[in-house]
Amino acid sequence: MSESLSAHLPGGATLGQLLENAVSFLVITALLSMIFKVLPDVEIGWSDVWVGGAATALLFTIGKFAIGMYIGKASIGSAYGAAGSIVVLITWIYYSAQILYFGAEFTQVYATTHGTRVVPASNAEPVKENVIEKPVERFVVPPQPLAPRSPWSYALMLVLLLTSRLLDRKRN
Repeated sequence: MSESLSAHLPGGATLGQLLENAVSFLVITALLSMIFKVLPDVEIGWSDVWVGGAATALLFTIGKFAIGMYIGKASIGSAYGAAGSIVVLITWIYYSAQILYFGAEFTQVYATTHGTRVVPASNAEPVKENVIEKPVERFVVPPQPLAPRSPWSYALMLVLLLTSRLLDRKRN
């Protein structure tokens, strides 16, 4: 997009890059807002969800830029050879999950303190906090005496010892 704008407008490449970033931010905001509205078992207002989605999308976009710069400059993939792409992928998935969880918590706190209250849905199951834990039974296994070694194991150890000594003499 920035290439087509740069052909028609002065400074079009910069404008195109800004437009691409803005559209990406808006799409991520819309997707995260829908996730925060539909997935929880609560009734939450759209105004609260949009604020939480925008804050999370901002963090996600900053992180996308930062991880892109890190991957481009630090060459994390070359340190691990062929497995480097898996390391980069796992790093990105971990970061994305952390941002999603933080955004969900931010949305809940924002809705509770500044917006409409978070109300459980009609089909929501309450969490039982006073769960009585069952005591864990501990079994102590008595130590077993060692079984006597067979003569073949001693013969094998002797052969390995003599072979290693012979190889050491050949090296020196």
